[in-house]
Amino acid sequence: TLSSSFVVDESTNPASKVVTPQTRDRIEAFALDGKLDYVLTDAHATRLSGEVLLASGDDARVSSTNTTYGGARPGSVDRAFNALGLSDVGVAFSPVVSNLLVLRAGISTIPFMECKPLRKMQIGSEFYAFAKFDRNAPINEPTTNSRWLGIEPDLYMNWQITSDVSFTARYGVFIPGDAIESDGKVRQFLYTGVTISY
Repeated sequence: TLSSSFVVDESTNPASKVVTPQTRDRIEAFALDGKLDYVLTDAHATRLSGEVLLASGDDARVSSTNTTYGGARPGSVDRAFNALGLSDVGVAFSPVVSNLLVLRAGISTIPFMECKPLRKMQIGSEFYAFAKFDRNAPINEPTTNSRWLGIEPDLYMNWQITSDVSFTARYGVFIPGDAIESDGKVRQFLYTGVTISY
């Protein structure tokens, strides 16, 4: 990878940036995503799930954990992981999978199996706990050197109304931890969608 094209001059002003020659550096990053699902033998297809997701970070990165602008300092090994793609990390916080530790627990069921219009409606809930893998490294938004990012409970519904029409809804609430440098307000996100296939 190419290093950052600037460095932060802490001696004068932490917000100042000084242009510096780029170097070609190694990447030594890693990630782990382990998931376990258990389907109960009940009539409602109840499913329990748990997941652990971790991805390395790099405290030599200048600004963000997942961009080439403000990447690693010149002459350092870049340890920020940036290759996992789409992962289940909630809808309200939804951080980039880099310098991240996520614990997730979930449950889903089909509650109305006996009611014909609702027999293909699945409801579920998931709970996430977020932390930084490297407390001194950045994520994709401003943070302190604390490790704790916060928690998020989500609720969702998937409903196949007919063979051609399905509806989905997901609602999440992110409660920031002490590492988040925002105003500390709770973040909420609601997503709904209708799919029509013909």
